[in-house]
Amino acid sequence: MNAADVTVIQDALLRQKYPEAERLAAAALQLSRLDGQLWLMLGEALLHQGFGHAARAVFDRAWLFGPGGFLDHARAGGAAKDARWARKKRHRGAAAR
Repeated sequence: MNAADVTVIQDALLRQKYPEAERLAAAALQLSRLDGQLWLMLGEALLHQGFGHAARAVFDRAWLFGPGGFLDHARAGGAAKDARWARKKRHRGAAAR
């Protein structure tokens, strides 16, 4: 995916051509499934068409792949750090009893 693809999708959203934006975002996601911005634009297109539940699921996916989302957290070793923190917390709680 390139910047031109994003611009075309953004333009469709700004013109309120939501079915077109949905189609373009879905096609772009076939090439770049880890792009949080594409997921966000797809969610916006769905939301404006009245597909609230589907939009919510797509926004959750956007969060996973967006900047500062779960994927960035995991890549930075965050999941391992969280697990170590939870073990320490359980251990401290058991020692205090």
